[in-house]
Amino acid sequence: MKLTINPAKINSFRLSVNKTSKRGFYIKTIVFVSLFINCQFPEISSKNKMLENQCVPFDFRTEDFINPSSKYGPFTRWWWPGNDVTTEELKREVQLFSKNKFAGVEIQAFTVGINPVGKRLDKVYGWDTPSFYENVQAVMKEALKTGLTVDLNAGSGWPLGGSFLKPEESLLTLDAADTIVSGGAKLNISVPVLKNDYSQLLRGEKIVYNKINLSMAKILAITAAKVLKTENGKVHLDPASTTLLNDHVYSGKIQWKVPQGGQWQIIAFYSLPDGEKPNYIADQKICWVTDHLDSNAVKKSYEYLFGERTGLPRFYGNPFRAIFNDSKEFIAHRHISKEFIEYFKSRRGYDISPWLGVNIIPGYNNAYSFGRDTTSSYVFSSEDWRLRYDYNLTISELYMQHFLNTSRKWMEHRGLLHRAQEYGIRIDVIGASGLASIPEAEQLSAGGSEGFVKLVTSGAHLYNKPIVSQESFVFSNKAGMTTPEKIKVFVNKSFAAGINQIVYHGTSYKYQTGEYGVEGWQAWSSHFRPFNYASIFNESSNYWKYMKEINTFIARSQYILRSGEPKADVLIYFPFIDIEPSQMYRNPEETVINGDIKNNQLKVSNPTVIQRWFMDAWPMINKLEAMGITWDYVNDESLLTADIHNNFIKIRGNDYKGLIISNVPYIQSEVTKRLDTLSAKGARLFIYGNCPSKQPGYLNYGQNDLRITQYFKCIMSHRNVFQTASLDKFEEGVKTLKGPIKFNQKYNFIRQIQREMSDGSRIHFFWNRSDQVKSISLTLNKDFKISYWLNAEDGSIIKNEGEAVAFLLQPYSSIILYASVKKTIPDKSLSQIPTAFSSSKKILEIKKWNIKAGEQSLTDSGLFDWRTNDQFKYLSSVGTYTSSFTIDLKKNRTYFLKMNNVYFTAEIFINDKLADKKIWPPYCTDITSFLKKDVNTIKILVTPSNRNFFVGQGVNGNTQYSNFKNSANTLMPAGLGGPVIIAERTMVNK
Repeated sequence: MKLTINPAKINSFRLSVNKTSKRGFYIKTIVFVSLFINCQFPEISSKNKMLENQCVPFDFRTEDFINPSSKYGPFTRWWWPGNDVTTEELKREVQLFSKNKFAGVEIQAFTVGINPVGKRLDKVYGWDTPSFYENVQAVMKEALKTGLTVDLNAGSGWPLGGSFLKPEESLLTLDAADTIVSGGAKLNISVPVLKNDYSQLLRGEKIVYNKINLSMAKILAITAAKVLKTENGKVHLDPASTTLLNDHVYSGKIQWKVPQGGQWQIIAFYSLPDGEKPNYIADQKICWVTDHLDSNAVKKSYEYLFGERTGLPRFYGNPFRAIFNDSKEFIAHRHISKEFIEYFKSRRGYDISPWLGVNIIPGYNNAYSFGRDTTSSYVFSSEDWRLRYDYNLTISELYMQHFLNTSRKWMEHRGLLHRAQEYGIRIDVIGASGLASIPEAEQLSAGGSEGFVKLVTSGAHLYNKPIVSQESFVFSNKAGMTTPEKIKVFVNKSFAAGINQIVYHGTSYKYQTGEYGVEGWQAWSSHFRPFNYASIFNESSNYWKYMKEINTFIARSQYILRSGEPKADVLIYFPFIDIEPSQMYRNPEETVINGDIKNNQLKVSNPTVIQRWFMDAWPMINKLEAMGITWDYVNDESLLTADIHNNFIKIRGNDYKGLIISNVPYIQSEVTKRLDTLSAKGARLFIYGNCPSKQPGYLNYGQNDLRITQYFKCIMSHRNVFQTASLDKFEEGVKTLKGPIKFNQKYNFIRQIQREMSDGSRIHFFWNRSDQVKSISLTLNKDFKISYWLNAEDGSIIKNEGEAVAFLLQPYSSIILYASVKKTIPDKSLSQIPTAFSSSKKILEIKKWNIKAGEQSLTDSGLFDWRTNDQFKYLSSVGTYTSSFTIDLKKNRTYFLKMNNVYFTAEIFINDKLADKKIWPPYCTDITSFLKKDVNTIKILVTPSNRNFFVGQGVNGNTQYSNFKNSANTLMPAGLGGPVIIAERTMVNK
């Protein structure tokens, strides 16, 4: 008998191995299957290495931290002007990315910022042509030479779609038409017909809908209900009178005897294509957004965009890693699917048809209005929210089934991964993120709030996805304002929230046609758009020269945060399956937000249910953080799979010490039943505030609400359940959740993430989220034999002594604790404890400087912020500062140079020798070995951001910078503000 094995099936098996088995078995299974593939199918073995790296856990290794491989570096989103590119330039840029320690790129060919009436549009709109795929293949071949990984956007623009789709395969929307009739009438009227035409609606002067032939609309249901009143544009209907008229329609006519009394609303509900186009797609043909609730349409899309016709299959897995789907910026009226009504009945246990009216909500599923009008056009009762919950839950399930599961299976069976941002649509963000191969968060939606980012990272942790990426440095109206310091601050914040792969937003292909500024086309900062987003990360950026150093810092952190497995102490129940970014209420203590390092909490005058939950939860969460207790959110689906082992809650192989339920407005009945079982077996539950008394479903809601109350009476009787409405008592109650590495006091400035190695050793990543120098002191469990401080900024490693360890953290900086149960780091890899500048004494200040930047210069000048000087305020050129000083050198002294108010990088030369390079604070360096007796020369090269040049060009009437003409109040600090001092410290001999 001949054994026939499908390599794709083997690959799928490897990816689906569940971590519920012991780690050793998990690794052995992966290795066995990998060896089998390598032996039996050598032609595909190299393509599986990338996926193998995604699956197999690994432990920390010193050498990989100090000099991390480029594969641990960040990615960048590589924007192409459609297909107006050349093979030669693409290959050059691939080499450029590789030399600057990028791990990979994500190619997005679109039309953002392109001149809409330019002379090269025939080339720009050459996406999805043989020439385009030849260009992509050329990149793949060059990437193979350099080791660069390549992800591809799901088509051009977003969401997924194109001209290859038929209208009936595109995204559907629920819509309605109605009429009023009098009670007692004998009807013989035509079914109300739709009149909506979205095709004339614009967003940012851009047409976003195709015109839809309304004959494509399909009737879902026809209802009648008595009108109680009309108020503020909402029709209030009598729920007891609601009647389905589907069986009273003959040849397009409603034939029905209206009951006596008052007026009656007749409503016809339809599903039809919403006409949405993919944003900025580089295709001039009629294009449609794929119906994400239809598996066949989803598979057709991938097969067309990445199948045999494209020539891409030979690159599957190497270097072509993943297909990326951006945030779900749908603009549907209200999501619906072909099977929705019947699927709803099977899942929710009742027919939604009579109640569809409560889901006719203007803008509810339009990502650009974010459902701000959350009141339906038709109102039945105060319990309508339950009908909307059931509707949203059903859409969430259909989306996960048809889009997420279909996408992941299609890709993984071909040696690819699915990288996806699973928010924007109202779904279970935690569960949806867990279903992507690589879930992705971002720093634009919800301002990059830690609360929103942790929904994505919690999904990754709960569903055992080892890499969780983030679209990074995408800030509204802040083009040219991202400095190396800002990069460091924002990646540290992201890492502390669980991100371990940064994706820069992003890098524009080098494209200069004379239509753009001196830096060429910058996709999200073009005068052909009414506003700007993002940061600029290409050769036109003043800070590109530092990219290798910045990316090495990021690679060290990302290597650390992929070693071992994530470890959270406690879970916080998150019951919401309809959150979208505008529903976020960020932590009042959060300051690093929206591209600003200091930002106050937004005021919410009329908070939603979800916003109120966050308002109540943040004080409790901040207590946990200050105590050193780490947490993840948990969703309903995960709790339903939970079990108990040695009093630990176990979910898909992950262990948690307890579960917190914090003032939730409702909880599913099945989840409550599961919690009763878990707590009876010894699981620790902490209820902060009141016990929930409602479940969100509509079916038999009165009876089912009573069951919630009854279940919680049982839950409260179990010995490991604790409840309080007092924050102080809550703090006392959760002390038992502290882990093996304990804070010696409360540190409200710390955010952290924990990883555990296979032998029980720990990695703790600490971020100082404050603008002050702060000290932390920890006590380590006796199981840890030795510990070290790891600094990702320079790769240094400092050995600790004993169980009590401490570290002094600079503002917004991070440090990593490695506590080992047995492993020691060789002495040759260790660094000396750095000499502290704070204990040194000032001996002189350099006050007079010669300053030159561009064509401007000053002699014997004091130091100043360029914004205060008309000669310099619009400059973005490197500033050259020169001076001299006399110093009386003494033996056994260490001499420091300290610079204050550096905007924003400094290269220091003492006596014509490079003494140091500082790309972010603290701007202090040991210059002892560079000094000579008597007179010394000093030169400092200070690099400002690009922003002020952009603003100056706009203010002075350059139309290629018209986006900045009204931005004079957004100038960045620039130059060297000073003072610059030299200090000395007596050397201490040990």
